[in-house]
Amino acid sequence: MRRWIPGRLRLRTTRFFAPTGSARRRIRSNSSTSPLSVTAGTTLLDYAGLVVARHALVHDSAARAEEQARVSRDVARDRLADAVGISVDREMALLVELQNAYLANARVLSTVQAMWDALLASVR
Repeated sequence: MRRWIPGRLRLRTTRFFAPTGSARRRIRSNSSTSPLSVTAGTTLLDYAGLVVARHALVHDSAARAEEQARVSRDVARDRLADAVGISVDREMALLVELQNAYLANARVLSTVQAMWDALLASVR
């Protein structure tokens, strides 16, 4: 039976949502999610603090893992670009050079067409 103490709520139980079996083994194998240490004298406020602290540890661990994954992805992408030998800046410069050559050739062809049309018009 639970007993109310003025100013504090104390639970007079020895087990408080303790995991069993494989769930306990999973929790022990992962150091960032250690089981909550709850005793018979733990207050509800203390338990809430433990839950928040555990959640903060799990959040920090996930944030570090995400950052490590992002860095690994960036390193792999850079290594692939180096291995393949493609430089975006060089490719863009070549594309601009090709575009300028195409425009110059188009002007030459339009001038040749105009000269051809003038020659045909003078023969008729």
